[in-house]
Amino acid sequence: MPTAATNLKDRQQDRYGSVDARPDSSAYYERSGPTLLAQQPSEPTKKKTKADHDAAVRIWTVIRDKCDQVINGLRMWRNSWWYHWSLISKFLLPRRFTWWQGTVPTANAMIHGSPINQAILDSTGSLAVHVCSAGLMNGSASPSRPWYKFKIGLPGVDPTDEQAAYFEDVETRIYAVMAGSNFYDSLSQVYEDLVVFGTAVMIIYEDDVDAIRCYVSPAGEYYIGSSSTFRAETMARQFLMTISQTVEMFSLDKCPESVQGLWKTKGSSLQVEKIISHLIEPNYPIQSNDGEDVKPVSADFPWREIYWVFGEGGSESLSAKGFWEQPYMCPRWSTTGNDPYGRGPGMDTLPDVMQLQQEVARKAEAIDKLVRPPIVADATLKNQPSSTLPGGVTFVANLAQSSGMRPVYQVTPQIKEMMEDLNEVRQRIKAGFFNDIFLMIAEQTKDQTAYEIAKKYEEKL
Repeated sequence: MPTAATNLKDRQQDRYGSVDARPDSSAYYERSGPTLLAQQPSEPTKKKTKADHDAAVRIWTVIRDKCDQVINGLRMWRNSWWYHWSLISKFLLPRRFTWWQGTVPTANAMIHGSPINQAILDSTGSLAVHVCSAGLMNGSASPSRPWYKFKIGLPGVDPTDEQAAYFEDVETRIYAVMAGSNFYDSLSQVYEDLVVFGTAVMIIYEDDVDAIRCYVSPAGEYYIGSSSTFRAETMARQFLMTISQTVEMFSLDKCPESVQGLWKTKGSSLQVEKIISHLIEPNYPIQSNDGEDVKPVSADFPWREIYWVFGEGGSESLSAKGFWEQPYMCPRWSTTGNDPYGRGPGMDTLPDVMQLQQEVARKAEAIDKLVRPPIVADATLKNQPSSTLPGGVTFVANLAQSSGMRPVYQVTPQIKEMMEDLNEVRQRIKAGFFNDIFLMIAEQTKDQTAYEIAKKYEEKL
């Protein structure tokens, strides 16, 4: 007769493919890819008895309800920031904000590629964002040069040759992991989000192919909750994934019946979108209605992560995993009190950016009226052919008696003064994004030695 330990090992091997894998310490998405997707069957392979299924449904219902409540609470606190982000993105980074009607993403809307930057008439703000984020990236974590060094933390203690060799080996390995993964590309996007929205989120997972895999959530997709030390302690998000992506990331057996049915159908059903909810928080117990403590992952882990399909039932989550350390980073430009979200240069320069767009529109309108002024015409010309093209001819009766066509009024815009004011606004925007500081090297390093450039660079940072 199998023992409880044997059953645990069997379940562990069935889930992770290895008896030695620690429960809840690994996730399917760490190994997901085209190879595993090609091995997914048309129908789920795991079968449960009715008693096991009903028990699992009761437990998962308690966990899912509590997780949904956490996201709902975080959403209410985020609403004011959400609307502010939408205005910022409208004038600076339209593609880095997730907006939908209602409180959750709109699945299968098929409008992701719609033009959304009609509010930007002058790209000075967007270009200034790129310069600022590139300057931060190059100054703090450049992929082209060493940007950190390991050493003994105690002052006045020099490492032995063996310790120095160990430090060098660790540095080399970490640089190789970051260079071989999408870390630098993701970090570059983090700096851009940080500059514009004041907050950025990057999740870092272990990956069997690239060692690590990074995911950067756009503003509007994530929710943040702060701790007693005002650090970002809880992170949740709701995003869209197709059926194919969901099965590839979590395996068919973990998906609810609606996803399994669409996967079996194949064809265009693979591109149907589902709303995926994701929550990372401290691993405290969840109390059920009957007073029993429930933990989605082992109590040994200080952090837990849960994925599930929003609005779906089922008997289990898409993924439940424990972490020894916080698996995401959440830099914020500056915060006030216990605010979970930060304030950045994008918020400071938004009035100037909006003013610039309005003034550019007015300048274009003034030039248009100068070149193509509104015309008043004699009533006898109604329904008669006329032309405003160069070389065009309009025949007018009684021209000597001043009938015909003429401008309603003469427009004499002061284009020079307009351009001076526009340049002043542009300069304020660039200064707000520290472009003058980050471009200093390019402008002031002629005929300077490498040592002088390095010192200027340190002073700039």
